[in-house]
Amino acid sequence: MKYERWKEPFDRAGEWLVRRFPGLLKGRQGQKNAASLKTLRTTKNTITLEAYYERKFSRMLMFLFGGLIFLGFLALGFQGEVHWLERPSIERPGYGEGNLETELTVGFSDEETVDLSLIVGERKYSSEEIQKIFQGVLEHLEEQILGENESLEAVRKDLVFPGSFGDGIVTAVWSVDPPDYIDDTGRFLSEPPKEGILATVKVMLTCGKEELIREFPVKLLPPERTELEEKAVELKAEAEENGEKTREAEEMVLPDSWKGTPIRWGTREDSPLGVGFLLLAVGLWYLYGKDDRELKKEEKHRKQQMILDYPVILYKMSMLLEAGMTIRGAFSKVAFHYRDQNGKEVHYAYEEMLLACYEMEQGVGEAAAYEEFGQKCGNLHYLKFGSLLSQNLKKGSRGLVELLEQEAENGMEERKSLARKLGEEAGTKLLLPMLLMLILVIVILMVPAILSF
Repeated sequence: MKYERWKEPFDRAGEWLVRRFPGLLKGRQGQKNAASLKTLRTTKNTITLEAYYERKFSRMLMFLFGGLIFLGFLALGFQGEVHWLERPSIERPGYGEGNLETELTVGFSDEETVDLSLIVGERKYSSEEIQKIFQGVLEHLEEQILGENESLEAVRKDLVFPGSFGDGIVTAVWSVDPPDYIDDTGRFLSEPPKEGILATVKVMLTCGKEELIREFPVKLLPPERTELEEKAVELKAEAEENGEKTREAEEMVLPDSWKGTPIRWGTREDSPLGVGFLLLAVGLWYLYGKDDRELKKEEKHRKQQMILDYPVILYKMSMLLEAGMTIRGAFSKVAFHYRDQNGKEVHYAYEEMLLACYEMEQGVGEAAAYEEFGQKCGNLHYLKFGSLLSQNLKKGSRGLVELLEQEAENGMEERKSLARKLGEEAGTKLLLPMLLMLILVIVILMVPAILSF
């Protein structure tokens, strides 16, 4: 009862979505689902297309709600475990790999930590080995180089220096005077003093043999930081300064104390929220198509079950007719015996017989009911079965028993063929688990032999 009460808002939301988007029911997939539901209707299951989509949307909304709550708790509780380095050092990138910008966590005390981005320069080699050229194209306007800055009079973040314009027709070479704070790509090399630095950005545009030089005056300012961030910046400058003195070493040694305070270095784990949202989207996509896939699977099961039940029904009919029962009496006996004896398992052929019996009780003609029964079954054998019953109403059951027994023999052959097919499919499904077990056995046998060497 509690579950039903909790589920009720989602059911109402599902009903609203069906009313709000009726085109889903009228679309191609909606029509396919409507036909499948009509085919799979039984005396125990008469779900409508509207109810089908209401249930589908209700399940999706429950999954979405639960997933968002889980991700919310995950976002609130995730801090990222810090793995403290055993040695305060970072392996340098090799020559030509460029500088390495790594994210680190600094622990000034047990409670006081801060994340910072540290640049580790590539190993230094001879000046003859180092050559770096940046190319660019097309004319550049003042507002294009701003990046995330609001004005060139207060540059606190990286500028944008495009290297090319116009598909390489125009090339651009950038330079900054003084060059100590911004490189020729627009990125900050070092932090300017608090009072700021006046600098000039120069770009040389080249197109064929023509050249055009433009200059932009800029004022470089340090970014706005908290007291803890300022502390981290000073530590970063000290660490990188000490690293520059040991460029030829394979590792950059990090300081283990700062201004008399012991510090720790570590790396922080990435947040799993991105993966969580991806899984949530995949789950919603899976749930949306889950019911449709189950409908197709149930339709396939219905066809197979019809083939398996066909000879059994005909043998039962022939036995009852030989005992002296009328066609209607034998037909109703088989159907009502299924109704009284059957448990939870649904047999669609018997269900269609039951529906035909109910129609005859409501006044539908016997011949019409048999023919409609064959058509609703959607199988050529049942269509022939319905026609035989309809055609023999006037002349009675004479000769009908032989026809039914012959038809049952034909149905039995098809049943055997289906049984062989299902057996082959089962064997194919077991192939992958058997292959995995084989690999496992090979590993168990080979590992001790390899380790013995």
